[in-house]
Amino acid sequence: MRTKISNLLHELVYKTGDNQFLNAVKITICAVSAFMILYNNHLGAFAFSVALGVMLTSIIDIDRSLKDKISGLSLAIVIIPLISILFTFIYKYTWLFYFVFAVFVFLSSLISIYGQRANKFSFTLLLGMCLSFINITNTSDIFHNAFYMFCGGFYYMIISIIFYFLFPSRYINIEVSNCIDLISKYLNLKAD
Repeated sequence: MRTKISNLLHELVYKTGDNQFLNAVKITICAVSAFMILYNNHLGAFAFSVALGVMLTSIIDIDRSLKDKISGLSLAIVIIPLISILFTFIYKYTWLFYFVFAVFVFLSSLISIYGQRANKFSFTLLLGMCLSFINITNTSDIFHNAFYMFCGGFYYMIISIIFYFLFPSRYINIEVSNCIDLISKYLNLKAD
């Protein structure tokens, strides 16, 4: 019984030290705090836009150098609201909309062949295109929604940079520990 509890606690500590857990904490801090601040000020629709900006920007976040982190997040922060504005305005013109939508789907799919980060960016573009249809009926607030999506992405980038400075070598430590764990499993198999 003690070994089961010990294994469970070891696994819990291992999972909470994982990068995905830290990313989930960053997303939760950003989305919930922004949503609570705006929702209490009777701006529920805009609170959703900020949370959406946080969620779409967080997909791009990777644990590499600070320069790569800032450049990728900045690109996502700018492109996501622009896509939302573009598709909301051209939705009225059916044939133009079909053409532009097809071109954007093709280009975002084409981007995904350039590696893991490009694949994440492609997924963000596709998701952003699909979610841009939320505000089709009310085009009067499109610039406000885009601004709040931009603010949500920028807020996530600030929190992500703060976490980067709080845990500067976290990614390297996790990868080295995973490598050592795999080597120990291999050596145990070879010893038997």
